[in-house]
Amino acid sequence: GAVPSLVKLASAADTDPEVKNEACWVVLNATSCGSDLQIEYLVKQGCVSVLGELLSETSMVMMALEGLERILQVGEEEAKRMMGTNPY
Repeated sequence: GAVPSLVKLASAADTDPEVKNEACWVVLNATSCGSDLQIEYLVKQGCVSVLGELLSETSMVMMALEGLERILQVGEEEAKRMMGTNPY
C-alpha cells in the first residue's frame, strides 16, 4: 500500500519540502476521515510520529491535533471493546 511510503516521505529529513508537505496532508486527511480500522492501520504504520512532527509547524498544529484526537478516540473505542486501556 501507499501508506508506508507516505509516512516515510513525511518523516524523512531529505524529502523535498513540497513532497513532504503533500505527504503530510495525505496523512492528516486519512486520520481525519478514516474508519476505525484505517486509523488502526495508520497508527501501526507510524503516522503518530508524523502528526507529532507537525505540531512544531504553526500552520499545521490544529490539523495535527485533530488527527491525534481522532486516533485517541479510536483507541478509546478499542479500550471499551477490549475492557482495557487506550492502546494509543
